[in-house]
Amino acid sequence: MVAIHPANDLGALKNLGSTARGSQPAWWPPSGRQQGTVAPLQPLGLVALEGLATWGDRLLGLDRVRGYLVEIQEHNTLLLNPHHVHSFQGAYGLWVESEGDQAWIWLSREQEGQILRIPMSALQQPGSLEAFPVCRCPYPIEGIALWSDPHTGNRYLYATCYRRGKILQLDPSRGLIVQEMPAPGVGREQIAVQGDYLWVSDRVEETIYVLERQTGRELARILTPSPGPTGLAHWRGQLWVAYAHEEAYIHDNPNAPDPLSVALRDKTWVAPLRLRPLDPPSSPDPSGGSGTEAEDSPIACPVVFQPQCLGERATYTLSHGYRVELTYVEEIAQEEPRFLPDLVWRIALPCNSLRQRVRSLHWVGLPFEVEEQSGQQVAVFSLGSLGAHEVRLFGWRAVLDLYSIKYCIDPLDVEAAVLPRELRDRYLVDDDYLAMDTSIVREAARLAVGSETNLLRKMLNIRAYVYDKLSYRVTSRIDPPDEVLRRGSGSCGEYVGVLLALARLNGIPCRTVGRYKCPPHPELKGIPLFPQYNHVWIEFYLPGWGWVPMESNPDDRGERPYSQRYFMGLPWTHAEIAKGIPFETINTDQASIGELAINHVQFRILEEI
Repeated sequence: MVAIHPANDLGALKNLGSTARGSQPAWWPPSGRQQGTVAPLQPLGLVALEGLATWGDRLLGLDRVRGYLVEIQEHNTLLLNPHHVHSFQGAYGLWVESEGDQAWIWLSREQEGQILRIPMSALQQPGSLEAFPVCRCPYPIEGIALWSDPHTGNRYLYATCYRRGKILQLDPSRGLIVQEMPAPGVGREQIAVQGDYLWVSDRVEETIYVLERQTGRELARILTPSPGPTGLAHWRGQLWVAYAHEEAYIHDNPNAPDPLSVALRDKTWVAPLRLRPLDPPSSPDPSGGSGTEAEDSPIACPVVFQPQCLGERATYTLSHGYRVELTYVEEIAQEEPRFLPDLVWRIALPCNSLRQRVRSLHWVGLPFEVEEQSGQQVAVFSLGSLGAHEVRLFGWRAVLDLYSIKYCIDPLDVEAAVLPRELRDRYLVDDDYLAMDTSIVREAARLAVGSETNLLRKMLNIRAYVYDKLSYRVTSRIDPPDEVLRRGSGSCGEYVGVLLALARLNGIPCRTVGRYKCPPHPELKGIPLFPQYNHVWIEFYLPGWGWVPMESNPDDRGERPYSQRYFMGLPWTHAEIAKGIPFETINTDQASIGELAINHVQFRILEEI
């Protein structure tokens, strides 16, 4: 497929894109190009880190539940306020100001809207804590970051305000709000400042935003690898992020009749944000062996021109990559004995994309031939005649480099969008039982977008409408969109069907993508991991940018405003296998795939990349 740019914009886009090649934007972390990985730090005795700050070469963290202020070291945790933990309980924001040998802690208390300045030297002294109120904000605030103008010496405090959905710029000397900027996400946010840039983490969006400090303009969006980002700080040339959430584990109670049960426990840690440099993806380096090599697999429906950097804005970021082995095998075990002559079984193969590179591909059980469908590769297994009680075992094993991807595209970027004709002919029609001719689906398509004409805003409106109308549930089959809308609930595949139908009726090309998600346990390297369900999501087409991803239902949390975590973004866990083509087909109508075979899916996380 070809990306079409308006003629008057193409030259400017090329110039902006070319200036970034070979160098990173000014906001890029200094250690962003370093190879290798740094191990996460898991401080001892904490429930939930809620803020990070640096003090010289030290990394400090705040546990708002227990009120602990700690220095986080590689193999140690030092408590800095043993006499005053009660004064820190319930605090959200943390910043450290240093002048010569003196240091002060800046602390924000959400409910009171109060900001305190505490001498670091007072923390080790018993008795009442010497704390100086800096200012009181009329709104509850969470994260704080102090910036000093290198030319005038004036200081400004940046604070996140969840209730207002704003980032506030305050003058601490006068206690006044100087400026308000829209918060980039919908959840509680923490903030750090470095030079001319603000870094904001959002707990609900699970995203790090890079903003221009003076204007709040978004320059990048970066998905975090784990849920619950609760703090961030620049330390030792990298951006470190704190996380806090509950994790499930197997609880062993010897006194219970059934000693094993699932329970929850608190988990909190800090880890550096890992970014792939803003350069064109390198060519895959497949290993040798039997099967089809990755270099033969093209990017599925590539675009001609898609710059990753426009000036200082990263149009998309790749973060937290993992090399993963994915094995897919079919085991023929018929429910009812049948004789099937000349059986041919087709299974789609993983494809290359901006966030996924196929390193190697091998057959399992039986060799296959490769055919191409819509720019993607499909394995063709010629199984011969299958007797009534015969068994077959066949499939493929792929090694994939998977990254999280997050786009930063503005509606103005697609204001004058012109769709290529071949996309209109293929991706605006009902080719998958989408019930696009039924009155309930056509009325939903009309109500979803209203009078909106911008392609990107229309897609957001459709997504919000579907989330308003549906709730998630696992189903045994995929019903068409008209039945799903009447029922008001659906599986991921049924969300996809409704999204496809409403988007296509509104002139937005889109397609189904699947098929499996790696269980998100990067700490279990080399251990077989088994996904419980298959999964599908969609891609929609933006002229000039190509196909961008959108999850089906994970951001539907039941009420507005809906997170845009996986709107134009995907985590590293998703393996892209079939884009707008069937994942699996057979050349007989005597039985369905489900009646003939049982599939086996296994992941292994090999290493961080």
